[in-house]
Amino acid sequence: MAVDERGYDVLIVGGGPAGMAAASTAAASGLRAALIDERPTLGGQVYKQPGPGMRVTDAREMGAQYRAGRALIEEAEASGADLLLRTTVVDLAPADEGWTAMVQTDGGPVAPVRAARVIVATGANDRPVVFPGWTLPGVITAGGLQTLAKTQSVIPGERIVFAGSGPVALAFPAQLAGYGANIVAALEAGPAPSPGDLIRIARAAPGNVGLLRDAAAYQAALLRHRIPLKYGRIVVRAEGDGRVERVVHARVDADWRVIPGTETTVEADVLCVGYGFTPSTELLRLVGCSFDSREDLGGPVIRTDDWRRTDVAGVYAVGDGAGVEGSAVAVDEGRIAALAVAQDAGRMSAADAAASAAPLLTRVGRRRALTDATHRMYRVGDGIFELATPETVVCRCESVTAGAIAEAIAEAPEVSAVKGATRAGMGPCQGRMCGRHIAAMIAAARDVPIAEIPPATPRMPLRPTAIGAIADAEVTDPGLFEAKEGAPVEPARTDLVAEEIVRSARGPVTETDVLVIGGGIAGAAVAYYLAKEGVEVELLERAELNREASGTNAGSFHFQLAIHQLSGRGAEADRARLLSDARSSVEAYGLWTRLGAELDADLGLHQTGGWMVAETPEQLALLHEKHVLEEEAGIETEVLTGAALRDRAPYFSDRVLGATYCGLEGHANPLVTALLYARRAAEHGARVRTHSEVLAIDVDDASAAHRFTVHTTRGTIRARRVVNCAGGWAGEQAAMVGLRFPIRREGLHVNVTESRSPLLPSMVQHIGRRLTLKQSTHGSFIIGGGWPTGSTGYPRRYPTQWRSAAGNLRVALDVVPALEDVRVVRTWSGVIAFTDDLSPIVGESALVPGYYACVATTGFTFSPIYARQVAESILDRPGTVSPFPERFSLDRGNAALV
Repeated sequence: MAVDERGYDVLIVGGGPAGMAAASTAAASGLRAALIDERPTLGGQVYKQPGPGMRVTDAREMGAQYRAGRALIEEAEASGADLLLRTTVVDLAPADEGWTAMVQTDGGPVAPVRAARVIVATGANDRPVVFPGWTLPGVITAGGLQTLAKTQSVIPGERIVFAGSGPVALAFPAQLAGYGANIVAALEAGPAPSPGDLIRIARAAPGNVGLLRDAAAYQAALLRHRIPLKYGRIVVRAEGDGRVERVVHARVDADWRVIPGTETTVEADVLCVGYGFTPSTELLRLVGCSFDSREDLGGPVIRTDDWRRTDVAGVYAVGDGAGVEGSAVAVDEGRIAALAVAQDAGRMSAADAAASAAPLLTRVGRRRALTDATHRMYRVGDGIFELATPETVVCRCESVTAGAIAEAIAEAPEVSAVKGATRAGMGPCQGRMCGRHIAAMIAAARDVPIAEIPPATPRMPLRPTAIGAIADAEVTDPGLFEAKEGAPVEPARTDLVAEEIVRSARGPVTETDVLVIGGGIAGAAVAYYLAKEGVEVELLERAELNREASGTNAGSFHFQLAIHQLSGRGAEADRARLLSDARSSVEAYGLWTRLGAELDADLGLHQTGGWMVAETPEQLALLHEKHVLEEEAGIETEVLTGAALRDRAPYFSDRVLGATYCGLEGHANPLVTALLYARRAAEHGARVRTHSEVLAIDVDDASAAHRFTVHTTRGTIRARRVVNCAGGWAGEQAAMVGLRFPIRREGLHVNVTESRSPLLPSMVQHIGRRLTLKQSTHGSFIIGGGWPTGSTGYPRRYPTQWRSAAGNLRVALDVVPALEDVRVVRTWSGVIAFTDDLSPIVGESALVPGYYACVATTGFTFSPIYARQVAESILDRPGTVSPFPERFSLDRGNAALV
């Protein structure tokens, strides 16, 4: 069925047991409902239907599970709910009256579906278990093998080892044997049922007789097929030359840790892994729902009330996607959520909803009593995360090993930091396979429960989506970077309270000569340049180093004068300022070319050159103007049009009338540069303190030794001098000493694609529209240019927006049409600082002597050169640096006080 943009009372995402039950119940309750599923048929994984060309002649031969699924499918099909199959939700965002889902059907253009409320029934995925050999051909998940058996009647291999845990370890080998599979070993990591377990199960039997009868039938089938179920054993590794030939398993203790000396080898050509399932939570995380952690229910478990309402208004969560509890619970939860929606929408009274839900709630309670009774047997032990060796690949998309991840964790034990340092989780699956394992490694390193390790920030699109399907010509370009009325404003923080300032006074009091605030590239560079000259310096960062603007930009070198440097009045109107900026570009370029050698490390520096394109005669005239200024300042650029441009850059569209080229431009790795500065600073004696946020600064004009008393969340620091390197947050820091910085920050949207063969040798920018485009050394395209993000509270301040992706990618296609079918795999948000007069804030304050700042508006390119100059001014060496221009002044926002 085609997408209907009129809007629905409720949108159900997921066509498995929970989603089908929700759709039919919602429609029966008088709600206009739509169900979306990416498969061609209803049923989900549990009730997966036979594939094309397969015909069921006798439903009785297919078993009770098939018949139950078929009945639910027929109920949903007859319900009157719109069924949108072969349709994928790639984004979900709040709208004026409910929610807007961006969906793609059969690979076509992405379109909106609007609904007042959303029921998320996205199901679960097979739990990935990382062990040596898990990437060998012949290793397959239980869900994958089940799909082959149910939809194609195919059983691969001649000798199959099943290794798993929980109900699936009993049911699945029995089902496979029924399909004709040769199961040579069935391994259950959990313990065999004890008398106490059996007593607890018997007490939970009322209401669960059917499930217990099924379990007994599976046990009988294993005995009939002579398949011994070996308890307390886990797969240790898969071996073979190019594919699985042997499976090694071993005994485990109560926490699933391998007991040395208990290994056994089995000859096999297929290893089926079924250690349970993990909820598919991407959509719920994207909209900001809260989770708890229960590994026996798959890990992340959504917080809901009894009616399946989440803590995000208008969003309900049901089925295994909210916590893996099986299809029986999923069906009842789907119906309960639909009744809740009907009640919340005013289509059903509270009394009628309660009456309809009462038997469902009772049945769910009984199912959960059985789950609790089997907890000892089916509890997932921490040892499941400890099977990998340092050489084992954890992230399959990017081929990142456990050893590389462990090294990154030692540097910064956070998921986002590890992702940035290693690329683990950056591939097409976006961490669905490796994310939980990485979180477990971090938890082990920090000696905390895995529940305390938040996952990487979810971003749209939820599935890789072609640029051409996202791009939208109807989205207008935001234009120049100017403060606009109605622009998103970052909400005030509520996580810090005044009492913390009082408590911090009781913490340790330390002293330093220079305190640098801000652990991005500017702060780390200032600390380095001071420390290497023997200055006592401390670097302070409120979170982890390099996690704000410095670590979330694209790493490009912008030496050409760009759109964000223009006032809108033309290049001549900005002549003096632009000439000064251009000359700074020459100095910045010189520093970057030597920086790798100075820091004794690979910065990922690539001097690829860069284009600045124009699509209109007016833009082309502007290119000529800026070319004159750049040449005068010493930046060598050339203007190309017509055939000369086509010969040099055949990938540009006919819309591109001309372009300037600068051979100096390129990029470095923003994920390592600041960290290397900080590491070298520490080697020279600097103290680096993370997770220390500045709460207040007292200034004592009478003290020459320590004028500044800085109160932080981890104690008090007395300093002779302070350097504000807080980037977009520099204004808040300056206000603590009575200065007003004319600065604001904006969230910037960035798109990242899958890897492709080389196409763009040089970076591309646009003189009149917001676009930066380059192809990384990994082959992916990074597409940005300053399109806006949304704004929410700390710390999730700048969520990406579909509108910005659609507009940004349209500009990219207008310039380089060959990107049409390249898939976007993720988006992220960066932060950029802007000053009212487009000038940086660098130097020492005359109003507050000893207070310095190093805040560049093109931070990654210019921070190193400005940092070195600030350090030289602190060192007070005559002749080492010219005085900073007046337009850089820290005091220009306090002009009335001077």
